[in-house]
Amino acid sequence: MPPMEPRDADVRPFTAPVRRHLAGAALAGAGALVLASAGPAGAEDRQTDGGSALPVLHPDEDWSRMLARSPRVQLVPGAVYTLAAPVHLPDGARIQGNGAVLTTADTTSGALVVDGARDVTISDVRCLGEGAGSADPGRIDVPFARDHVAVRIDRSSNVRVLDCDLIGWRGAGIVLTGSTEDDYFSYGNHIAGCRFARCYLGLSAADRAEFSQLERCFFTACRLAVWQSAGNWTLSGCIMVGCHGSYYSIAASSPYGEADSDNWNHGTLVGCTMNHANSGAKETWSAHLEMPIGG
Repeated sequence: MPPMEPRDADVRPFTAPVRRHLAGAALAGAGALVLASAGPAGAEDRQTDGGSALPVLHPDEDWSRMLARSPRVQLVPGAVYTLAAPVHLPDGARIQGNGAVLTTADTTSGALVVDGARDVTISDVRCLGEGAGSADPGRIDVPFARDHVAVRIDRSSNVRVLDCDLIGWRGAGIVLTGSTEDDYFSYGNHIAGCRFARCYLGLSAADRAEFSQLERCFFTACRLAVWQSAGNWTLSGCIMVGCHGSYYSIAASSPYGEADSDNWNHGTLVGCTMNHANSGAKETWSAHLEMPIGG
């Protein structure tokens, strides 16, 4: 009988629990398979199970060099990666976080940038803007810092940010921008299963970064959860609670928009919960509430 095809690169060379998706007996079985195929010490950095696992990017390695060799990498579970400058992800990049922490050296720059790329996936990364070593990272009532962004996506298509934490960003957790020079009907970006907390702005979509999805995400203690001025987004199954503002879709662009106009007020919002915008929650913004207008 011919050997079975290896499964997707989700097979990890680490025996730490896989966050969010596997539990109980299923996890125990997966752990046994990984242990059986791990091989000699050191081999786990490159391959297991017939070579299907992703190369491991260690905290002390150069991101640009590693991504030039292999755009698909995984991070060390629980490790902390501190970036001195933003990392640009190429076409086809995959960052499989395994629960690792990604942070910046200060609040003057961002973390990950997808600029004019396609088919990029970022999953299971804890993006912590401030206080990466504390039990409750991030702060509220802080001034807006435009460049302090966890994931910035510009004129890119089929970018997926899945099951990530975006906490403590003084600019935004995720920023998406587009251009009328592109076929923006085909952007098709997808944000799902993420947690946004203590961000000045959770997610911003502007400058015709259209026809994309935000689903099953949780927002709390943000100055504003979502500003969607790009048009034609579908939001579903999201919870926005304890944020000073929940959802803006108005004839004005977010601080990240640069175009004179946008596709105002187009989109779908279904099955979302928006509660306690200004009171009731233990953490509510009371300072630095001014929101710059883009465009």
